[in-house]
Amino acid sequence: MKPKIFVAATAVALTVALRAPAPAALTAPQPQSIVVTSSADSGPGSFREALTQAPAGTHITFDAGVFPPDSPATVFVLSPLPELTQGQVTIDASDAGVILDGSQMPLGEWGSGLTISSSGNVIRGLQILHFPAGGLSIERGAQHNFIGGDRTKGAGPTGQGNVISGTIWAPTSLAALPYPTLVLLAVFAGAVILWVLFPFRLGRARAARS
Repeated sequence: MKPKIFVAATAVALTVALRAPAPAALTAPQPQSIVVTSSADSGPGSFREALTQAPAGTHITFDAGVFPPDSPATVFVLSPLPELTQGQVTIDASDAGVILDGSQMPLGEWGSGLTISSSGNVIRGLQILHFPAGGLSIERGAQHNFIGGDRTKGAGPTGQGNVISGTIWAPTSLAALPYPTLVLLAVFAGAVILWVLFPFRLGRARAARS
């Protein structure tokens, strides 16, 4: 009788296993799209809101009706924009006319047009003007970011290219450079200063002796 009981128990177990639902397959999160529909600094549909809500993998574009390619609309940025920390975000204004203008930021506010501290981001088609700091700052080890593209692709005035102008500091921050490069630049700058100053002083000393 024991073999029959074993066979019966095995049959029941197989039946339960066959009827049990298969576990759901794990899928990667689907990329999201956000369309900027307002030229206001903040609020619903604004670029600031899009940066705040965008998870990794988001594609941000601009409504050509609000940002016409042949008559770019200006977003007057009143405070530093949210930093891109999530990575793999595409900001694509290549088919629209988008100007980010920092000229109305409060006096003493030190902010860049865009600050990137993550990797795998793409920035295309923006005009970034008049920011107190750099127009674009890439910081804290961020890498594999693509800034710009083919200026002949897209309906916007600069295509996939970006325009960065009128910033008080450099158009792009030196924080984007690797540390060894910064050290070499500092050494080179120091050598140039010494080369300019010391020959001049030695020439004056020789002239005085003669």
